[in-house]
Amino acid sequence: MKKISLLLLVGLAVMTVFFVTACHSSSSVVQEEEQSLNLGDTLRVGMDCGYPPYNWTQEDDSNGAVPISNESGFANGYDVQMALLIGKALDIEVEIVKIERGNLIGALEDGDIDVMIAGVNPLESRADKIDFSQSYYDSEYVVVVMKDGDYANATAIDDFENARLTAETGSYIYDSLLPQMKDAVITDSLTYHMDMRVALAHDVIDGYVTNLAEGMSATRAHSNFAMITFNDGAGFETDDEYATVAMGVAKGREILVETLNDILDDISVSDRNVLMDDAIYHQPDEAEEVEEEV
Repeated sequence: MKKISLLLLVGLAVMTVFFVTACHSSSSVVQEEEQSLNLGDTLRVGMDCGYPPYNWTQEDDSNGAVPISNESGFANGYDVQMALLIGKALDIEVEIVKIERGNLIGALEDGDIDVMIAGVNPLESRADKIDFSQSYYDSEYVVVVMKDGDYANATAIDDFENARLTAETGSYIYDSLLPQMKDAVITDSLTYHMDMRVALAHDVIDGYVTNLAEGMSATRAHSNFAMITFNDGAGFETDDEYATVAMGVAKGREILVETLNDILDDISVSDRNVLMDDAIYHQPDEAEEVEEEV
C-alpha cells in the first residue's frame, strides 16, 4: 500500500509539473506574439475622418460605422472597413483615432497610433520617416467636370484647352500632373475635395484632377458632375507610388508590417472593390451642402 501511495504521489506530481509547464508554455507563446506585434488591448488606427470615400465622420453607427475614440461622432468609409478586417484577423478591437492629415506621420512616430490607414500614398519622401505596407487600394487619376460643361466629352488630357483646373494643395497631382495639361489654365490649389466640388458647382473652375475614388464619390453625390477617364497613352504620365495607397507604421515595427501584408494577401482585389463601392454608396450626401455653401 505504501508503494502504491508513493507511486500515486509521484504520478500526480509529474502530471502537475506537466500541466503547469504546458500552460506556461502556451501563455509564453501568446505573450511573445503580442510582444512581437507590440500592440496593447486595441489596434489604434489613425485617420483624419474627413476624406471620403476613404474615411469620413457621421452622427451614428449606421452602415458599420464605429465610434471615434478621441472625439464625438462615428467614423466610416473604406479605410474604416479595412481597419476592421485587420482587427478581425488579429482578433483585437479596433480604435479609430481622428488626427489631422498633416499630423498622421508624427502620431506614428510619437507612438500615439499603431497604424495609419488614411488613403495615403507610400511616397519615398514619407518612407524616410515611416514604413509602409503593400498597397491596399490601387487607383488612377481622373478629371471631374460639369456634365453639361464644355469639357464633358474630353477623352485626353490635351482636350482641356483654356479649362480652369485645380487640385489639392501641396499634392503630387497639383505639382506634377496639372502641368502636363499644357493648354489648361492652372488656378490656385484648394485644400479639400469639398472645396473643389463647391468651386466646380459655382463655375469658379471648369474641373479638378483627383483620384478615381474621389471621382466616383463626387459623381455619385452630385448628379450634374461627370468624371473623365483616359485610355492608355491619352492620360497622365504617373509614378507607380502615386497610384496606390498603403498603411503606415512607425519605423522599427517590421513584424507588424509583415503581419499586415499577410492579412492583405488574403483580401482579394474583388473584395476590395466591393468595399470601395460600398463606401461610395454609403458616404454622406453632400449635394445640398454644395448648394448652401456659396
